[in-house]
Amino acid sequence: MAGNSSLTMFKYSPSEVPIFEGEHYDYWNSEIRDFFISFDLWEIIENTYEEPPEDGSSTGWNETKQKEFKKNQKKDCTALRYIKQGKEFQGNGKVVSIKLQVLWRDFDTLLMKESEKVTEYFTRVAQIVNHIESLGDDIPEKKVIEKILRSLPPKFDHCVAAIEEANFKIIDA
Repeated sequence: MAGNSSLTMFKYSPSEVPIFEGEHYDYWNSEIRDFFISFDLWEIIENTYEEPPEDGSSTGWNETKQKEFKKNQKKDCTALRYIKQGKEFQGNGKVVSIKLQVLWRDFDTLLMKESEKVTEYFTRVAQIVNHIESLGDDIPEKKVIEKILRSLPPKFDHCVAAIEEANFKIIDA
């Protein structure tokens, strides 16, 4: 049965969302499009729908138009729910474990560049932390703060000392 591998690329029943498993994107793309067409949702995904005026006036918005808007709004929410169900493939346990190892290494070796702004550095740290947490590992806030303080360039040594001193005074109080 090795020749029929394309038939088992995705495991789902016709009513379940095809999950992208990291390979065969063109096939999955075709399947997900067909899935949305079968639920009469493709047009809502591909196009927008008319919304009532923001000023609250109902000029030109008769009962039929309001019903159509509610129907389209419901389809839009349904499509979004299906999209979330079929979101980015995280991988099996082994793949997740490897991703986490790479992210933890990135976190451990993270240093702020001399030319980098503090906000840019915090953003890099937050991205790695968020990715680690999205894969199921927890990072205590204290560990993140300690990492940031340890990885700042020497020009921030006086700031780090002041922060640590203030923190010790708070803890001792």
